[in-house]
Amino acid sequence: MKSFNATAFQERLASAAKLRGWTVNLLGNWTERPRTWLHRRQSEDPSQRLYISTGIHGDEHAGPYAALKLIEENTALRDLEIFLFPMLNPSGFENDTRENAEGVDLNRDYRNPQCRETQEHIAVLKTLPLFAATICLHEDWEATGFYLYELNTLPTTPPTLEIFEAMSRHLPVETGTLIDGFESEGGVINRALGPEIFERPDWPESLYLATHHTKLGYTLETPSKAASLEERATCLAAGVSALCKKLKDC
Repeated sequence: MKSFNATAFQERLASAAKLRGWTVNLLGNWTERPRTWLHRRQSEDPSQRLYISTGIHGDEHAGPYAALKLIEENTALRDLEIFLFPMLNPSGFENDTRENAEGVDLNRDYRNPQCRETQEHIAVLKTLPLFAATICLHEDWEATGFYLYELNTLPTTPPTLEIFEAMSRHLPVETGTLIDGFESEGGVINRALGPEIFERPDWPESLYLATHHTKLGYTLETPSKAASLEERATCLAAGVSALCKKLKDC
């Protein structure tokens, strides 16, 4: 996917979003490879606010396509207030690299942000309200199936099972019991927000969100080499849809 045009893709996504009542905003002030973020349906009820992001790693292609699919084909987002950041790393996508054009993994830059992309993202996040949940869409080239991370400090049972079951209709679950150094139980990695997490210097986006913006955070992962782009995007979109349905039912 070295010919991927990040600007053209975002223009396609923005056009689809505008037709469906979304507000399209610029993320920063880039003359080359502009970035956008989308907002839909303001709500005074914090339990109805959902944050979605993807495209922070340029070699993980299914997330932005899942975002487009959710906007174009899916009604799950209709009744919630949604904040959607569909492509946080356009230069990485155009180079087909995990890192940005400067060779930095943006998903390790959220504690003491050094990159312009991360700084501008955090600046916008600081203007937004608290979210009922956050969900970050990713891929794993080493995986053979999907899996998910859960960061949860809620006193109630989270909708992890519903998300898992929705994704399992499209792809097999990852069978590994140790993923990136974390224990996985049936494709679910439950990460408690203990002191050891907050001591790490290279925060990912999900940890920043869990610290400042939500009590319930998910990271969904699909196998970037073991399934087609359409299958992976559909699987990620199904996970997001399941979370949306659960939030609407609460």
